[in-house]
Amino acid sequence: MENKPKLAAKNQEQQLVQRLLQLPLFAHMGGKQLQVLLKLSRTLALEPEESLWLEGDAPRGFYMLLNGHLAVWERGKEIGQIAPISSLGEVEMLATMRHDDEVNGVGKCLLLEFPRDIVEDLLVKSSDICQRLCRNVVFLLSLRLQKANERVSGIAHDKRELEERIHEAEIELNDLNMIRRMRS
Repeated sequence: MENKPKLAAKNQEQQLVQRLLQLPLFAHMGGKQLQVLLKLSRTLALEPEESLWLEGDAPRGFYMLLNGHLAVWERGKEIGQIAPISSLGEVEMLATMRHDDEVNGVGKCLLLEFPRDIVEDLLVKSSDICQRLCRNVVFLLSLRLQKANERVSGIAHDKRELEERIHEAEIELNDLNMIRRMRS
């Protein structure tokens, strides 16, 4: 009878390791490294509309969204949603930056929390984990920069189209004004 809970716990841990491997933050990490990280994490339940953090908060750690959806808000406007399986807060925590957004539950959410003090202690003690996490964060930042560049390119394209339409409207307005003057 005692083996069943141990097997269930081991199976759950293996499932969580597989979920961690789905995230770019944990890419190319070994099973033992991920097990260490899992042992240091704790589950966090978030109620609907409950905030994970507010704009200006110092990071308390980083998170992995297991179930539910989170809404991301900037200056009172929802700018996106986060779906499982996603990591969040890792860049702010590792860079010791305050959050520039607010994140809260859309419905009930279940997250893994990796507390800042424990992670920082682990990074000092384990150069392998530190090196891999730092490389993965650099990769994540490059992906975010690439997405931001794509958005900026799209905005620049939209701006050029608007400028062309404004120019065409100005020409049409000048033509109409010239016709009015000729009729007067």
